[in-house]
Amino acid sequence: MKEQITKPSATLAEAPGTVAVMDLTGLQMQLQDIVTFGDWLAVVPVRKLILENCGLTDEGVRVILAGLASCKSAEQARQNRKLPKRHSGKREVERMGVIEKLSLKGNLGITNVGWKHIGLFMHMSRSLRAIDLSGIKFPTSGDLSRTSSANTSGSYVGNDANARNPDLGSLIIHALSERLGDKFEELILSGCELSTTNVRDIVECAIERRMRRLGLASNNLDEEAVTQVVRYIKSGCCEGLDLGENDLHGIGHLLAEAADDKCPLFAISLAGCNLTASELSPILSPFTKLTNLKFMDLSRNKALFDQQPTAVPVLRKLLPRLKPLKRIHLADMDMTPEQAIALAEILPDCPSIMHVSILDNTPLINAMNSKNAGAQEEACALFASLMTAVRVSGTISAVEIEIPSADSSEVIKALASQVVAYSLRNMERTTLGEVGVEAAKLDEKPAPEVLLHLVGHMEGYSENHDNDDPAPDEDYMIASTGIVRALDVCLTSKDLTSRSQSRNISPSRSGWETPTTPTTPRIGPQRVKPRDVSLQLCDSARKIRMRLRPVLIREDRAGNDDNYRKSTGYPPCLSMLIPNSRTFVSP
Repeated sequence: MKEQITKPSATLAEAPGTVAVMDLTGLQMQLQDIVTFGDWLAVVPVRKLILENCGLTDEGVRVILAGLASCKSAEQARQNRKLPKRHSGKREVERMGVIEKLSLKGNLGITNVGWKHIGLFMHMSRSLRAIDLSGIKFPTSGDLSRTSSANTSGSYVGNDANARNPDLGSLIIHALSERLGDKFEELILSGCELSTTNVRDIVECAIERRMRRLGLASNNLDEEAVTQVVRYIKSGCCEGLDLGENDLHGIGHLLAEAADDKCPLFAISLAGCNLTASELSPILSPFTKLTNLKFMDLSRNKALFDQQPTAVPVLRKLLPRLKPLKRIHLADMDMTPEQAIALAEILPDCPSIMHVSILDNTPLINAMNSKNAGAQEEACALFASLMTAVRVSGTISAVEIEIPSADSSEVIKALASQVVAYSLRNMERTTLGEVGVEAAKLDEKPAPEVLLHLVGHMEGYSENHDNDDPAPDEDYMIASTGIVRALDVCLTSKDLTSRSQSRNISPSRSGWETPTTPTTPRIGPQRVKPRDVSLQLCDSARKIRMRLRPVLIREDRAGNDDNYRKSTGYPPCLSMLIPNSRTFVSP
């Protein structure tokens, strides 16, 4: 605690003496320590207090909330001294309370008695704006009469208690609806075992108090409860909604009814909701009408990627249409490298995307950490696609993915580092550009030598290694084959958003002429037009080919066909980019 309050960032410049944030997550305190802490909270104003998993009991919660409720800032103390004396007969309300956000998440020792203290605090606190009570079992019907045995004031004894009083859960929600303050914005009740009746009452309260954010994750919501949530979204006050870890299979389509161009929804979490690809499209299609949707979490919906049909075509089609979307989470979904490459290709088409998370996808982790040549080529294809997507995008400033291990190829490590480098470049250009400051040039930072030896020179870097000796054969094998794999995925992905005006990248027969778009119709399946990511990948493949040209000519003249194809690191699969390589290297 002392370390936190002595940090330079702990105090607020606009409110001297006020602690901005105090995070005591996981700190187990005895009751005597809590009493001392409560006295401190009554004296020192704290704006945000986090007490997650602290093992608090009912008495501990009472002491802490009492301290928070009685605290006064310096300005409030000055205003209170100006109030008329109590014996004057004038009624004036003393201003108290500084706390704005409180988290009691994961304190399983809180019972119905503790909930009564929490309900009273939410009712009386005028400063409180947000509270997180996740993991604490919400009182159910009839709980009010059972709390009478705990010797709490205001409780009733007898069998007619339920007849004279509502249940404790309804009483707490009513207290929140009639609270004295008017700035309450966020209520998080994840994993509180809410009933459908509780959800209905909470939604009524949220609409009445104009709450902006509501968390109902892990509450086993049924169709009726989801219908109530849709009513909350339609109310026009919902900006953030967490429905994670609720099984929405078969009922998720109800959310589409609430989406329109007037809905202020800012962030939504559908993580772990057991959604399938056939259910995702009806949900996301109406979301394209939203004008303020910045964040979406689809993590842990493994059926989107490990069942056929997958959600890749749906995401490729609809993500570019979610124009305001800045951040998307696709973590722990068993996404394969091919699927990740297909999604990376359309990221530059998303006009506002800045943050993409693909953490905890086992197939991706296995590919980048395996010593198998095929897996290394898949990892190379993945990171080459991500690097190219970030470079082309200009807006993506963060790609969350695991770091390759020591067993990975140097090429893969270099590509991963370039994903970070281009992300930082985009961040510099975006943030500094907003204030009119010219961002630092990327060529002032050194480029990975292993990549410069492969391609000779890279876009954005002044270094040129075109005249250096070629890289080791193994690096060429991994890099060139990986790029071809990435191109194969990009050019064979089927979706309805392909650019009809993009130029054709198929090389001419000789390899020297400028590629042209055919004027005669093709027989058979229509080819998918390439996007910018595919064009950049093809350009990298051509740079590798040019770097290998002197070696290829030498081996070709010597008639060493095996060396021509293998020893120089020129894999046969690269011939799909150079159909007639013999013509290219002929003297």
